[in-house]
Amino acid sequence: MTALEKQQISDSLGPVLNAHGVYFIDLVIRGHQGRRVFELYIDSDSGVSTDTCAEVSREVGPLIERLNSRRDDYTLVVSSPGLDRPLRFPRQYRKHIGYRLIVKWNDAGESRKAEGILEKVDEAFLLLRTDDEKEIAISFERVVEARVKPRW
Repeated sequence: MTALEKQQISDSLGPVLNAHGVYFIDLVIRGHQGRRVFELYIDSDSGVSTDTCAEVSREVGPLIERLNSRRDDYTLVVSSPGLDRPLRFPRQYRKHIGYRLIVKWNDAGESRKAEGILEKVDEAFLLLRTDDEKEIAISFERVVEARVKPRW
């Protein structure tokens, strides 16, 4: 599958995802020619149920069939990103207010990393409170990676 085909699939998902109240996070294509695995990650402001994933899968399958120019056999997996996947969009952060995050960011060309409780999110920044009560405002433009740290 070419990058163009992957982009065409990603671009065609909007109406299906909107109809189910979810938004696109990522499309990962792995495997080898003739047997691919399409992993579609979706999210919503209130979480994603297994029923929603199943409904989206049923509707996305025919889109992939049409855009899969090589007609490779494939498996489609639709799921929410889970805690092991990094947060990609500012919209994802809001539902994690009060959770512990590990954030890596660039600060004037220097790589920085901090762990703390996500206190606040707006359109441009996140506010992290570290264990020593230091507050760090980080611009989303500078975030390299942010992950939710599991509570266990």
